[in-house]
Amino acid sequence: MALSKLTKLQRAILVRLYYEGNGEHTFSRLVRKLANELGAPESTLKWSIRSLRDLGLVESGSLEVKGVPVSLTYAGLLVAKNIAEAEGLGRPNSALALPAGSGRR
Repeated sequence: MALSKLTKLQRAILVRLYYEGNGEHTFSRLVRKLANELGAPESTLKWSIRSLRDLGLVESGSLEVKGVPVSLTYAGLLVAKNIAEAEGLGRPNSALALPAGSGRR
């Protein structure tokens, strides 16, 4: 059920973190990296990552606490693994290349 409530972009972010970069990038750096890789607007990525944080699937810094790398929580790890398996995704090279503006379901 949780998977059906996540947008395609949110699922892509979780799987990207699952396979690469978990805990390696701060919020701002991850947003810039994913904007280049996925072709999604930075504002959409910020909204998506904040939503994942609010759902308890990722941890990251905030306005008050800066410099904390974005990482999957245990729940986020389980959800990301489930997404990767359900969608038959291996390492995310072309499998998660999203067209611009595809942050919607």
